Amino acid sequence: AFEQDGAARAQELAGEFGATLILICLPAATGIALVAEPLAGFMVGEAFREDAARVIPPIAFAAFMSGCISYYFHQSFTLTQRTGMMAAALAPAAGVNVALNLWWLPIYGVMGAVWATVAAYGVGLLIFIFLGRRLLPLPIPFRVLAQAGGACAVMALIVSLIPNLGAGALVQLLVEAAIGALVYGAAALVLDIAGCREWLRNLRNRTQSAGTP
Repeated sequence: AFEQDGAARAQELAGEFGATLILICLPAATGIALVAEPLAGFMVGEAFREDAARVIPPIAFAAFMSGCISYYFHQSFTLTQRTGMMAAALAPAAGVNVALNLWWLPIYGVMGAVWATVAAYGVGLLIFIFLGRRLLPLPIPFRVLAQAGGACAVMALIVSLIPNLGAGALVQLLVEAAIGALVYGAAALVLDIAGCREWLRNLRNRTQSAGTP
């Protein structure tokens, strides 16, 4: 689109992709954070479960920020063929990571490293947004972000009310993940986040057309 139709069309398509990214990835990160305890109980030994459960939530949101950088805001640099600037954009974030690790690790231990990583990704995200807007401004879907955030808040409330079933970490994980996904999906449909109702209509129409002899 950028090569054939120009920057305006590319920005329009980028906005749609950004909305889709938030629609799918924000609840994924939130969901991982919500099921941190049963997930840690299923994945690691008992001696490491407590630390793993504390590490998982912030790392999940660091991964979300990393995804926004890699799969969205990078495009400002790649489409305009200014990929060399990405290294300059990453340098301050790397410096923040090293500096905060030196400061926080002796004080907070492993959580100091975790929060240093989160802070570094946050700095990197802001830098990529700022520099990218000078090359090819990509729209930030604030409305979709607010709607998805609200739906995630509802999901978090419902999941937090699920009691410990006493059936093991795997069962607890599956139940919480399934209920969380259903709650978020219902909220997304009610709010029509990123036009997801139209997606479902189009999918249904394609499925029906494919099944028509």
